[in-house]
Amino acid sequence: MRHSILASLALLAAAPSVACAQIRASEHFTLTQRVSSTTITMEGDRPVARGRTLFGDGAVVKWGEVWTPGANWATTIEVDRDVKVDGQPLPKGKYSLWLTPQQSGTWTLSFSRAVRQFHTRHPRAEDEQLRVSVKPEQVGMHMETLAWYLPVVTPDGATLRMHWGTTAVSVQIGVDMPRVVTLPDDERPKYVGTYASKITPMNGGAPYDVDFVIRDDAGTLKIKSLKRNIFGAELAMVPVVDGRFHVAYTEVGTFKGQYFTEPGMIFAFQVDGDHARTLEMYGYDQTVVGRGALVK
Repeated sequence: MRHSILASLALLAAAPSVACAQIRASEHFTLTQRVSSTTITMEGDRPVARGRTLFGDGAVVKWGEVWTPGANWATTIEVDRDVKVDGQPLPKGKYSLWLTPQQSGTWTLSFSRAVRQFHTRHPRAEDEQLRVSVKPEQVGMHMETLAWYLPVVTPDGATLRMHWGTTAVSVQIGVDMPRVVTLPDDERPKYVGTYASKITPMNGGAPYDVDFVIRDDAGTLKIKSLKRNIFGAELAMVPVVDGRFHVAYTEVGTFKGQYFTEPGMIFAFQVDGDHARTLEMYGYDQTVVGRGALVK
């Protein structure tokens, strides 16, 4: 009995695992993109052209056929905030995607609330949340494996594109930009001044002293560092809430009147009476890397 058990264990150890033995004709993908405060997430499987005719009569996807632009289970898209697709509202949530190609004219792209759908089981009409018309493009580059990607991302939206073979279709996803916070004229003076500060570098280097000098430049607070130029330029201060400011390099420019802020270098001021007295500077990992106090 002992020998038979050992022999069985040896056979099991020698056998390849099921996972290792499998290969997939259409590999799985996930795609995540942050656009301002909205996160777009896609998931599905990516079919491969393998020399086949992809769209048309007798092709992989026939004219007028409802098809999930992917393989196996329906390709899905999820947005964690309300968005607009080509100007039409799409509530936050998760949807399966269905594309209907036509020999001429526009195609249709449908967003269905029926998420878990196999590609051969088309969603019901009552589950459709949104339908938009999309214009197919013939592009120069051949995409062997079907791809979803975002070639253009701006603070107020992104272009979402499906590309397979030499055919591509795109939609524009619009998002809400962050709310602009402005300081009243009588609020800006309370932050103006020089703050003697000590910086502790995130990389573990030796602490050092800087003076942060803040001035009001025609309605925009600007900050520079003396003793040690850690910014490389004078920066614009973009208010967030309750004495907290992001900073922005003005030479980068603006988008619809808003500065492109840095992900780190957040300044938080503590106001006592009619003026800020101390500050804390946060680094890229949201930890405090500097503290200062008003000296003049």
